[in-house]
Amino acid sequence: MLKASLAVQNAIIPPNLLFNTLNPSIKPFYDRLQVPNTAIPWPKVSDGPRRVSLNSFGFGGTNVHAVVENYQPDEPRTEMASQKFVGPLVISAETESSLATTVGKYADFMRSNPDVSLEDVAFVTQTRRSVFSLRAFFSGENRDKLLEFLDSAVQTSKTGAEIGIQAPGSSSEQPAILGI
Repeated sequence: MLKASLAVQNAIIPPNLLFNTLNPSIKPFYDRLQVPNTAIPWPKVSDGPRRVSLNSFGFGGTNVHAVVENYQPDEPRTEMASQKFVGPLVISAETESSLATTVGKYADFMRSNPDVSLEDVAFVTQTRRSVFSLRAFFSGENRDKLLEFLDSAVQTSKTGAEIGIQAPGSSSEQPAILGI
């Protein structure tokens, strides 16, 4: 398994250490068989990953088959600044100061990585991060608007001002929606 994994990773077919000559009795049946005596480059694969198949037939009747293929990372998703953002960006922390710091770090990250997908960042904040007692939710129609909201939240935390909430629905439903 280790040899096969390294062969796939390095795109090199290793030599067969103990092979000298093919048995003449089976030679006619293997006219297209090539047993490498030296390391050779892996043949180019036009539309898929490199794969190797492993078989193990154990003495006690145990049979195992494994297929190993190389990892091909996806191309990073990029987006235009005018593209709509769906969100929400969910940020949580244990204290108000750490929440403001985290919001600021997300804003800095988005500024320094303009090609990163906002949908990917939102997905990570919604599903891969720990949820703490204090939370902030952000959404904007595009990257610039989202950054404006993030910066506003950081500034609001420094001045101690209250943050307003806008909820959809009729006025009679708003207290229930907001949990008031």
